[in-house]
Amino acid sequence: MRFFFIGFFFIFHQAFSQDLKSQLNFEVLFNNKVVVLGNTYFDSIQNDSIKINTLKFYISELSLEYNDDVKRLENIPIRQLINLEDPKTLKVKNIGFNVNDIERIFFTLGLDSLVNVSGALGGDLDPTNGMYWSWQSGYINFKMEGVSRNCKNRKKAFHFHLGGYKSPFISNKKVTLDFPKKDVVTVQLDLYDFFNKTDLSKDFKIMSPSKLSNKKSEILSKSFSIN
Repeated sequence: MRFFFIGFFFIFHQAFSQDLKSQLNFEVLFNNKVVVLGNTYFDSIQNDSIKINTLKFYISELSLEYNDDVKRLENIPIRQLINLEDPKTLKVKNIGFNVNDIERIFFTLGLDSLVNVSGALGGDLDPTNGMYWSWQSGYINFKMEGVSRNCKNRKKAFHFHLGGYKSPFISNKKVTLDFPKKDVVTVQLDLYDFFNKTDLSKDFKIMSPSKLSNKKSEILSKSFSIN
């Protein structure tokens, strides 16, 4: 009987391991420190202190690349607003997937043109979330607001509302990351490089689609990693 239970446990464990479901989370960092809204972070390169009061962004077009005998893609239709004010949004909703044989993950920072030309929608795309400009400009892909002592305005405030779906200001960006074999996977966005490539004494306000919005979105897309 003892050997029966040992054998049963081994078979159960093997079956569970082969069907390991992974949860995908998002996390925002500043120089490897988890960002908490309202906290101040020091940038030694720019000799600046930065406080972030608002941070929201959209992720969409999530895909998983498997290599189980034949390479294949699993596309997961998702358009989710990540909002640091609401910790529940840091967990990607309505998905759980087998980590075995997954090699890479793909997603888009922002929303595609189809969503933008569809007008104001509901749920995470509801205009009450503060991420919609107008039918002409569409959605804001990434919004960050805060204060910096390097900003040359009265309130020392910066406002980065990045978006644009029409050429030449298409600001949604593709992100590709290698996928780890673990049950909880965290996609991390580190803002340190963004601020080190931004002169806040000059560029502290982006509020519409532009070349600068496109450039800043590209920096952000390259600031993702996975843990």
